Amino acid sequence: VCRLLLEKKKGMGQGRGVVDAIADEHHRSPAGLKPGDEIRLLTRVLLAALLGIAVLPPRGWPRLAATLYLGGLWLFVTLSLWLSGGFRTPAASAYTVVALGAALLFGVRGTAVATAVIVISSVGIAVADVRGWLPASSPPSPSTALAVFLAGLLSIVGMALYATAELRRAITGLRAEVEERRAIETRLRES
Repeated sequence: VCRLLLEKKKGMGQGRGVVDAIADEHHRSPAGLKPGDEIRLLTRVLLAALLGIAVLPPRGWPRLAATLYLGGLWLFVTLSLWLSGGFRTPAASAYTVVALGAALLFGVRGTAVATAVIVISSVGIAVADVRGWLPASSPPSPSTALAVFLAGLLSIVGMALYATAELRRAITGLRAEVEERRAIETRLRES
């Protein structure tokens, strides 16, 4: 501790005190990020996932968009758990959003793969927590809890909109096929 204080005191800029230097060291995450950096990192990961699902499907790559979306969402949840202290945070329930997304977007095989990845990630986070590699868990601030809730909500809404659009497209295709068959049957009867 004394060595840390001396190093911090030597490296301090003007106007900074020992308490500030210790606070900076104490508030670093296991990844070496400051708290504001953690939120920016998580926001960028989520925005990249949402941007991918918004940009790629119109260009003919819906499967890639869905994969990037679920991968980005999984990364968001995993980073949230790692940076905020593990399964004692509201981020833990967001893995269910990833599993639901895999079920809606990829069916049984995709769900099986996503579930395996989630289980492996969960065990990894739990082991890291037991070994003390995660930061100490404290109750999340209201803004953090709200951000996690809104991220989960937006993810579920995005998946529901995607599934609904796919169902509408399938129903429209079936209606067109039924109309075409009726027209062919009518022509066959007339001839």
